[in-house]
Amino acid sequence: MGVKVMISLVAYVLLMITMASSTSEDIFKELEHHHHHHHHDAKAPSIIDPSHSPSLAPQNHFHHHHSHPQKKGGPTPREEMVPFHAPSIAPTHHVHLSVRPPTFSPTKAPTSHSPMHGCVPMCEDYCKSHPNKRPCMRVCTACCSEAKCVPKTNHKCTNWSSVIIHGQKIKCP
Repeated sequence: MGVKVMISLVAYVLLMITMASSTSEDIFKELEHHHHHHHHDAKAPSIIDPSHSPSLAPQNHFHHHHSHPQKKGGPTPREEMVPFHAPSIAPTHHVHLSVRPPTFSPTKAPTSHSPMHGCVPMCEDYCKSHPNKRPCMRVCTACCSEAKCVPKTNHKCTNWSSVIIHGQKIKCP
């Protein structure tokens, strides 16, 4: 707690020193500059004196992609600079025949005892007489997906003991 107070106090002192070092004259100059800059009417741009313009226009840029045999008299300016151009044939992408896209095997249809297909109806039957049906259904379907069965009056499930739901161990109903 004391460290926070000390940091706040140091920050306040630095702020006061910074503000005190600025003279009122500097502040007024800054305010005057902003006031002067923002409230004047916009003027049309003046015509630029042609004496300030460049004497020569920039030259086109050429790329030289391949070499030519030198002539005795030397290359002419036209032969020296060849304009950049696109390739005559578009590049093609290589297809590697040895690499095949992954194939996916068809998924098996859920069986009658799988959690997605059979647990809900079995748990509805199991929880119909329970006073809190919704919590019973939630825990029952989780236990059914682990045990792959729901106990009946004359049938027991081997793994029907407890299940972990959201990090909590809960006893199967």
